[in-house]
Formats: sequence, C-alpha cells, structure tokens
Amino acid sequence: MKNENQGYLQIRDGFLAYYYEYCRNVARSGREWRPGETAAGFALDQFDGVFYSDIENLMLEVIFLVSSAGRQLAEARERELGIAAELLGEVGVANIPMHMSEEEAAELLFDLKTLGLIPRR
Repeated sequence: MKNENQGYLQIRDGFLAYYYEYCRNVARSGREWRPGETAAGFALDQFDGVFYSDIENLMLEVIFLVSSAGRQLAEARERELGIAAELLGEVGVANIPMHMSEEEAAELLFDLKTLGLIPRR
C-alpha cells in the first residue's frame, strides 16, 4: 500500500518548485504583490485535480497550509483547514504510517500537529 501513492516529500518538493517559480516570476517582473496573492495559492492550483486518493489530497492540503504560514485570507485559511480536517477524518491518523515511509509519516504528523489538526504531545 505504501507505494501506490506519491510520497509526502515528493509532493512537497513539487509544490515548493511551483512556489519558487512563482516567486521568481514576480521578482523578475518587478511588480508588487496583489492583496490576497500567494505563491502557495499558485502552487496549490497547479495540483488541481491531480490526486484522487484522500491521503495524497491530505498531504497537499497540509503542505499548502504550512507553506502559507497564515498569510492567506482568514476565510481561505479556515476553508483549507476544514478540507484538511475532513480528509484527515477519512484517512485516520492511525492509518497514516500505512501509506508512507516512517520518515514521511513523522514529517506529516509533525505538520498536522503544527497546524493544530491533531493534538501535540
């Protein structure tokens, strides 16, 4: 089961590549950032409809939320946290290690705790 989906680190690397590309294009153009505009939003849009499994979509939502670091509009953040919470409910915290390597599961669980989606212990 662990090899059926893309891994957390693989998705994160792809997401951050889009994030960087967007920031570089803004910097190169010399334009100002528009209100509500985020590189994380751009990167998230690049993955629209790419994943079909709940675990991959959960990983993507978590990566988006962490990389946004609370800079998105409050309504958008709450919506994305809700999506992540719903996906987490479908996957189940206890099942996360069944979908990926121990290292990746530890990274995802740490990020879920950082976002307050699971309790810190």
